[in-house]
Amino acid sequence: MKKLTEKILVILILFSLVGMSFISDAVYASNLIEQSNAQIVNKTFQSNSGNIALDNGVENSNFNVVKDVSNNNVNDNTLKADVVDNSPTTSVGEEVDFSASINGSAQVVLDISQEIVLNLRINVKKAGYLKDIKIDLTDGNYEIAKTYKEINNQIKEQNYNVPKNRLLKSISNGQIYLNEIESGDILELNIPLKNKNADEVSAENYDKQSKIKLSGIYVNINNEEKEIEQIVESKVKWIVNAEGSITQQIIRYIKYDDKTMISMKVTDGIKDNIIPVTKKQLNVVVPKLKNNLPTNVTVTGKNIDYEYDNGSLLITKTISDNGEKKYNFKTQDEYVISYIYNNQTESAVIDTSATDKITTITGTEI
Repeated sequence: MKKLTEKILVILILFSLVGMSFISDAVYASNLIEQSNAQIVNKTFQSNSGNIALDNGVENSNFNVVKDVSNNNVNDNTLKADVVDNSPTTSVGEEVDFSASINGSAQVVLDISQEIVLNLRINVKKAGYLKDIKIDLTDGNYEIAKTYKEINNQIKEQNYNVPKNRLLKSISNGQIYLNEIESGDILELNIPLKNKNADEVSAENYDKQSKIKLSGIYVNINNEEKEIEQIVESKVKWIVNAEGSITQQIIRYIKYDDKTMISMKVTDGIKDNIIPVTKKQLNVVVPKLKNNLPTNVTVTGKNIDYEYDNGSLLITKTISDNGEKKYNFKTQDEYVISYIYNNQTESAVIDTSATDKITTITGTEI
């Protein structure tokens, strides 16, 4: 899979603190340096704290930031969108035959942005009729894409004089209600579907074998009633094509005593948050200041571990489910990295890059 990479070239025009008020930032830097010196470098730390306050940051400072941003496609395309099994599934009953397929097939692999079609076929074979008909789709990883009025209007456009039993009665909570079907009549319907939308989803939302259930009451020529329930199965695997990004932005530059502190905000995630993630591993090439690496590196962010070793910084974030193996779609995260150097300079070019490896809810590594 492609990796998300962004390179930021930050040109710092360092200036003297003489005649300028940096008291609050100087105290902040002094405290941070003191805390950092007590830490053991090259070990893994864990932080649940929030971001560093941006008071007395780079606003009105003489910083020039030049960015070279590479947009990268994040493709979960291990399977090509195609038909897996091109035969519909049919439930044969004594009174009724029921068939259902998606795009004409029992198993399909589809792009998540596609609108798909559920093909239904109901045949009442014995004398009498079928009433109180319901098609239940709530077990699937898809949902009905249009209202029953919109679907009925499409049917009417194809046949102005369409009989009532060719139209949908109603749709409610993933269930389709149909009008009565007479003996010897074959009802065929095409219902538009889409990926099921929810605030939180589990991994099976992207690859699931599901049940499509027909229920109703069959009434024979003697007016005797019999409950009918027939089930067919379908399988839909969704492919997700996403675009990801990483940005780095300088938010603080402080000269204090003989030291320099540079803080950068890093943001990463998947564009439009179209699929949840379970883990991120962000590798940052630590910038040098006049060929000197920082003596201390600290990272703040929610639920992260980080490890710094000789110019390389690894930030790991593990995302937890809601206790029911479901994840939300928020993929954007922010981290503040503070570098402390034991030197100062009047001008410098700072070069840093970042590479992200993201694991999606389906287990795909991006």
